Amino acid sequence: MLVVVPDGDVLEYVGDDDSTYEDALKKFGINPDTVLIIGGKNKSIPQDAPIREKRVDIVLTCSRG
Repeated sequence: MLVVVPDGDVLEYVGDDDSTYEDALKKFGINPDTVLIIGGKNKSIPQDAPIREKRVDIVLTCSRG
């Protein structure tokens, strides 16, 4: 399970063992190219990395207007 926190909302994703952060973001309707994924120790995580963190923060990098 992955907990994603964009804009203070908490979203939970349950996927396969080989799921990527990109898979999770797309499932939530979030364009992976418009966010930064921040994991433990405040390090950026590539969107195509396999999900290894249990919780990440999502920082929106552009307007969704």
